[in-house]
Amino acid sequence: MSEEEKEKTAAPTAAAEEKETSAAPTAAAAEGEQTGPAFRIENILIKNLSLEMPEKVVAPVFRADPTVKMELRNSSRALSRDNYYEVTLEITFRLQNGEEVQLLIETAQAGILLLQNVNANQREEILNIHAPEMLYPYSCQLICEMMMRAGAPRMFLPPFNFRSLYERKLRAMKEKIAADNDNGKQDLAS
Repeated sequence: MSEEEKEKTAAPTAAAEEKETSAAPTAAAAEGEQTGPAFRIENILIKNLSLEMPEKVVAPVFRADPTVKMELRNSSRALSRDNYYEVTLEITFRLQNGEEVQLLIETAQAGILLLQNVNANQREEILNIHAPEMLYPYSCQLICEMMMRAGAPRMFLPPFNFRSLYERKLRAMKEKIAADNDNGKQDLAS
């Protein structure tokens, strides 16, 4: 092999080494930039879906202005993989004529979340407020779709304030703890 051929074959190797060394600091810098809190939804799925209509209810018989009752519950749990959580939003939706239930829909919409660089307070806020807020439109769409298929009157579900629900939950927990402490003090005094 001539000197010229050796230089040509050596040049690409040197260029490749330069690219490798210049790419390494970029990757490290990208990892260093990811120090702030972050979360993303990895997957959204339906865990439960139920539609019930009494036999005597036929689509044209739905009352024009039914009473709507809706119950929401949300829960979360850590998954076996580090930093992964499952948040579940359960909704029970009823159309009623007086006390008679005309339509009952129950859904459980879940989201798999990846949380990174979050402290305990941020994690609780994400799992109890932000994630359910992101799941709620999916649940609403599912309920509206089921209502349409059942022949129920068309309606849209109202927005929901998950922050107020979480704050009520925290207040109830604090009141329960305070009540338990008061009961414990009374038992000691007896």
